[in-house]
Amino acid sequence: MTFANPLTVVIATVLSGPALWRAFVEQDLEPADAATRFLIALVVAAAMQWAVRSLAKGYKPASPRRRATDQEGLDGSPAASQGEVQVAPVSRPAP
Repeated sequence: MTFANPLTVVIATVLSGPALWRAFVEQDLEPADAATRFLIALVVAAAMQWAVRSLAKGYKPASPRRRATDQEGLDGSPAASQGEVQVAPVSRPAP
């Protein structure tokens, strides 16, 4: 878990915003209490980011997909060059 991530600090500030407001604007809460709540929110924000990242890491694709401009096609045949287009013949039913 990284605490120096700017997003972690922003989330912690949002979570502890009411306490910071009461401490530094309304001045009816001790600044030490607001700082303690901010540090607790910092740990909670880092844990939330870690959980989301670990969940999202499991959804990585197994193998990268290949494009038509790659050197080799999906079936092992050589891919078309950039100026060449491969078209499969179409059979039409008799009327």
